[in-house]
Amino acid sequence: MPEEKLSIESSVRKLTGRTPKFLDHDKYKYFSVIMPVLADTGALVFEVRSDGLKKQPGEICFPGGMIEDGETPQTAGIRELCEELLVSPADIEIIAPLDILITHHRAVIHPHVAYLRRYDGAFNHDEVKEIFTVPFKHFLKHDPIVYDTEISVVPCQGFPFDLIGDENYPWYTAKHPVLFYLYEDKVIWGLTARIIQNAVELCRQSSTAWT
Repeated sequence: MPEEKLSIESSVRKLTGRTPKFLDHDKYKYFSVIMPVLADTGALVFEVRSDGLKKQPGEICFPGGMIEDGETPQTAGIRELCEELLVSPADIEIIAPLDILITHHRAVIHPHVAYLRRYDGAFNHDEVKEIFTVPFKHFLKHDPIVYDTEISVVPCQGFPFDLIGDENYPWYTAKHPVLFYLYEDKVIWGLTARIIQNAVELCRQSSTAWT
């Protein structure tokens, strides 16, 4: 066998048995989110983000944040839940992971649903402006309102069109649904709404509900 062929085969065979990751996984940011369900009422707990936060101030969300080195998505979610709602890990029961959400801006979100016991309504005022609850049954009975946005590719200045031979190349475009749930005077939308919708769909598929 020629030396070059042997070298290539040797290199390729080193890949045997590897576990695949998604391409460019090291260029993404990873987050964990907990959808807290009050064990005594079956209501979901929502946060209104502090007006002093740099990102998404005043928006409605679930407790969550970036996964730190050495953490699993679940341990990161529990840590964030404890930090934001001032609860003890002993009062948190993780029920199940929901489906992983990968966004178009390179964020990977690991949501979980958890029972929260003995919650007294406290929260970290540095991160949270207020909290409110919504019965989970509300989301089982009311589907979200859906509006489409469009995602398109816009080449940056200096893009080498000469290498692809066409300045009018038909770049891929896609519709991106944005979900809205309305409850009293609250508008729950975006990623939080998508997490709720996923939980609802999983409950309907399994004929169960966290109520």
